Amino acid sequence: EQVITVERLQMPPAEERTRAAQMLDVMEIQYAAQVVSSPAKIWSGDTTRVVDSSAERAPPGTSSRSIYYILGQQNGPPGKFPPGWDLTLRGMVVGEKRRITL
Repeated sequence: EQVITVERLQMPPAEERTRAAQMLDVMEIQYAAQVVSSPAKIWSGDTTRVVDSSAERAPPGTSSRSIYYILGQQNGPPGKFPPGWDLTLRGMVVGEKRRITL
């Protein structure tokens, strides 16, 4: 069984928060997927390797580093986004940053 850990790294002040993301919302997101051989390496300062990112998936010829994702739709063929993606993004607000560990 896969364990998913979600850490909030940044949250806007309460008075600036928008409605939390819900199923079928269109989200504009930026991400970088990294491979780490051991959870201990995350904290030891070892470098990790980026294997996928929203900057790589952004439309060609644009300066955007974001992609659009419909929460709850898995947005494409199997393997396009990791399992559990919807669970980890649900409830986010504009300006929030999270670290998701699979």
